[in-house]
Amino acid sequence: RLRHAPAMERQLLIIPTSRASRRASPLPRSRPMHIHALLAVDPLQVIGCAVSMRSIIENAAPACRLHFHVMTHRVSSADQDALAETVVDGGRGAKISLYDVDVSRFANGNASDTQHNQRRLGLAEPRYLNAGFVVIDVQRWRDLQVSARALSHAEATGDQLVLHDQDALNLALEGDWVELPREWNAGLSISDWLTPDSRAVFHYWGAPKPWHADYEGRFGDIFHRYLSLTPFAGRRAWNPFGLGALFARMKRKLPYFPAVIR
Repeated sequence: RLRHAPAMERQLLIIPTSRASRRASPLPRSRPMHIHALLAVDPLQVIGCAVSMRSIIENAAPACRLHFHVMTHRVSSADQDALAETVVDGGRGAKISLYDVDVSRFANGNASDTQHNQRRLGLAEPRYLNAGFVVIDVQRWRDLQVSARALSHAEATGDQLVLHDQDALNLALEGDWVELPREWNAGLSISDWLTPDSRAVFHYWGAPKPWHADYEGRFGDIFHRYLSLTPFAGRRAWNPFGLGALFARMKRKLPYFPAVIR
């Protein structure tokens, strides 16, 4: 049970269940539930990763045993140490494993509407999954070789893979996924029903993010409350007299340089 767990982009929550375990009788209350959470970050997302982990630690049920697996790309050693400290200092006996990966061969892009993404990828399925928060049946994932299929689609699609793993997963899983209740991936820009006390995963999708100087969206105070509980507490955006917000908006409107010269 999570009260409000701010989510970063590309966050997967893996619950290792199988068809056999789903048929089994419920575990006794005295036995802990082990939850494995996988997050993928680059230097721009590291603060969001720390907030996501700390909010999960603060809000997960006492019986939960938390294991965080963080895939990092070009994240400094100091920031990796701070991510580990975020988990260790949170108590609860939570564990963290860090993996350094290279994702530079994939294109960059910005999120767009569902219908556009369906047409862009040529999906016959009239749905497009948002990979900001995904619950995985690990055994079925392996049986269907989802990772290999997604990587194959990524290689074949090339620069048309605008939304990274999200596009690849939509191609690999077309017609073979179920939609979670809205509380598990509540995009703030479309979830008017959310309140500060909602039990939900708050997804700060799109830009700007709460750690940007020009963020004026909802629930920024909740994000910064959890941020204050991490080693990144002092890393606030530079914004004297609103200048940081002005520069951030101007920078966001400029074209992405590598895309211009490609």
